[in-house]
Amino acid sequence: MFLDMAAKYGISIHARKVHTSSLSFIMPKDGKRAIVRCRDDDYLHPFPNLNVAGCRALHLDDTSRRRYSLRKAVPTNGVLTSLDGGGLRSNTHDLLGFIDVAIVAERLCQQMAHEPAAMLDFLKSRGCRMCAAA
Repeated sequence: MFLDMAAKYGISIHARKVHTSSLSFIMPKDGKRAIVRCRDDDYLHPFPNLNVAGCRALHLDDTSRRRYSLRKAVPTNGVLTSLDGGGLRSNTHDLLGFIDVAIVAERLCQQMAHEPAAMLDFLKSRGCRMCAAA
C-alpha cells in the first residue's frame, strides 16, 4: 500500500531486502509516544548509491542517516535537507553540517547534554536554518 502511494506521488523508494521483516509499534501515553522497533539490519544487498540530481529536497530519519554520508550524496547544489533526529548516531555531528531543517527529539538533546533551548543554539551554530526540539 505504501509503495503504491509513493508511486502515485512520484516518490522514489530505495527498498532493500532483509532476512527477517522489521516490525514497529507506536505506543501513545500521556501525550507522548514511544516507538518500539524490531529491525533486521542484516541487509541482503548494499545500500544503493543515492543520486539526488534534480531533487529539491532530501529528508533523513534515524534509519536512513545511518546508511550513508551526505558528504558523498549531496554536493552543495541547493538540495534542501531535513533531519528527523531521534537519537545520537555515529555520524550525527558530521551530518549536521549538511542539514537545513532539523527536528530533534528530547532524547537527542539529552544524549548531547543540551537542554532544548541550548540544542537549538547548537543546531543553528552548525548551519541549520530552521530547527525545533520536541
